[in-house]
Amino acid sequence: MLTEIEELLVKTLQDNVKGATRDRIAVAAKEVNAPNISVFCDGFRIKGQEVAESTGEKKVELEESFSIEGGQRVYRLKNKPDEVVRVELPTGTELKENVNYGVNYKRAIITFSEPINTGKVKGLVKYWARKESIVKSLKISARYIINVQGEDWNGTDALAEEAVKALLIGKEEMERQGIRLKPLAGRMTTSDGDETQKRRIQLAYLFEKDIIIETAFPPMAKIEITQKKT
Repeated sequence: MLTEIEELLVKTLQDNVKGATRDRIAVAAKEVNAPNISVFCDGFRIKGQEVAESTGEKKVELEESFSIEGGQRVYRLKNKPDEVVRVELPTGTELKENVNYGVNYKRAIITFSEPINTGKVKGLVKYWARKESIVKSLKISARYIINVQGEDWNGTDALAEEAVKALLIGKEEMERQGIRLKPLAGRMTTSDGDETQKRRIQLAYLFEKDIIIETAFPPMAKIEITQKKT
């Protein structure tokens, strides 16, 4: 979920920052010698879309396993088919349409030419059907801190400027990959336990990405309500 953001963020910095080698630009893990840039997620939230959106009907290929009892000749499909691709009965033995079975496409019924003489037999049917496509989305908003440290204060300041420019350069490519970024803030800090009191610059950025979920449902039947005349 966050890995895509982190990988693209680190790659953008590695490709465009010259003041630190690639191995010193990474997701925060362990301390490395200056100059270095480390990034870490400072928190995130997920917001779901309250209303699902319909993108219209789509043809999808479906597969159904079924079983019929001895003496039966009819199987009703779960969805109204546009085209039956393959029927197996028993499973593994392909039958021929209009020879071994017929299809009533309007009623979604398969009728076999011969009734099953034995007990319960399992079969398989593959077919195309129209289903309404429903799209839901989740938005992930993640706050990332970019720690910048040079060999001295001037080096830190120059490296931070490079980092800001790198993200500005990479913004368009990130958006093409579905990730939006927004600068939030910056501040100066001191390295923990560092006797020389080397200063760091922290840059805060907000990254957002959408997770799209598409599901298909059978089209809803049309219901007409009429008023009875009195």
